[in-house]
Amino acid sequence: MQELVLIQPGGTASRFAAAHDNDRFGAAHDDGRSAVAHEKEDELAREAAQADTRREFEECLAECGPLAFRVARGVLRNSADAEDVAQEALLRAYRRFDRLRDRNRFRAWLVRIAFRLALTARRDRRRPRRIERIPGASRKGSRGIAGEIALSPYACGHGRLHHR
Repeated sequence: MQELVLIQPGGTASRFAAAHDNDRFGAAHDDGRSAVAHEKEDELAREAAQADTRREFEECLAECGPLAFRVARGVLRNSADAEDVAQEALLRAYRRFDRLRDRNRFRAWLVRIAFRLALTARRDRRRPRRIERIPGASRKGSRGIAGEIALSPYACGHGRLHHR
């Protein structure tokens, strides 16, 4: 007989995992269960774990979310740039939250991400942009759009915006 497990929002995945493990050991002799049922249970367990991680991130973010903006604003001295950097810092923290070993260090970790991104943004802002002329474009008269292309380090692939 197949057991149905309902997971409440905010419920922990550990309770589901324990029930799931007990069910596996008990169902070792039950040949009526299909591989599809096991896959669905595994998928439910993954979704429950992701929901717990998301909830935990939101709790950490509620405590220290504005800190990313304040750190970036302190480095950049520009609110618009600081908002961009803070948003990027929060996005990176969300994407890599599962890599954070000690969740009690979230505040320091977020400050570090925001600070390093703000330093990079300040350095890139100070870097002069090169304007290269395309060979064959006339200097006077009709230069056209192709005559003056501003190649930033990002357009050339030499910038520091890399997806890791």
